Amino acid sequence: MGLMQAPAGVVIVDTGLRIAWTNQAAGSLGDGIPASAWPGRRLGEVLPQMDAASLERSLRQVLATGKPAIDLQVSSQADGDPRGERFWNCTQYRIGGPDRKAAGAACVLREVTDRVLDQRRMALAAARTVSPP
Repeated sequence: MGLMQAPAGVVIVDTGLRIAWTNQAAGSLGDGIPASAWPGRRLGEVLPQMDAASLERSLRQVLATGKPAIDLQVSSQADGDPRGERFWNCTQYRIGGPDRKAAGAACVLREVTDRVLDQRRMALAAARTVSPP
């Protein structure tokens, strides 16, 4: 399976953090902007409901150091979204050019809202079962 068919949203940015490529699954993350219209834009432009500032901060670090960011969690909340706050797990890694210098970075986003909400419910239930001293 190639990146185009990956079930997770994949976004590749250049060293200026402009989107160079995205797969179809990434389009479902956005605010109605089709994935085909993403190239040349920044994450905050196509994902205004998501914490794009955190994603971009992390991408800058990945580009500078070459060290991948794994399990970065970001949230999103679109006005009028009946699902409420949503959570995303992001893995980012640098893509090297032919000269071995950074040519860009990939950002793989997978929704983990159900997992986060389950963890919160379990933590709340555990806190209720602890009796005071």
